[in-house]
Amino acid sequence: MGSEAKPLRVLIIGSGSAGLLFGQVLKQAGIPCTVFEQDANLQQRPRDWNFGIYWAQSRLDECLTEDLRSLVPTVQTDPSYKPSDASVMPVHHGETGKLLKNLPAPWSLRLKRKKWLEMISKDIDIKARG
Repeated sequence: MGSEAKPLRVLIIGSGSAGLLFGQVLKQAGIPCTVFEQDANLQQRPRDWNFGIYWAQSRLDECLTEDLRSLVPTVQTDPSYKPSDASVMPVHHGETGKLLKNLPAPWSLRLKRKKWLEMISKDIDIKARG
């Protein structure tokens, strides 16, 4: 009997942004993967936060399929916001709220973490601790 090579499967530990984006890249390359997560599901942790992507947008686009790229506005903190080369990050005085400065942040994104993770987990094999 001849030996048959088993197909390669990549195991990824953690279903945070890095693990899920890596899974998306592997999926696009036709490499099967499984993401292992310690939490029972992506929504288990009670705390949530928003985060910004200011200088890695082109790399992010490389990780996402066209379908997922089209969903990015739905996971922004302000779905009506349209990133542009004139985008800025406003800096306000902590006590008065007065605008101190607008920092250039072309094409910047502000994302809701839980919704972002849910979006990039699409079609990824995730094994959660149950």
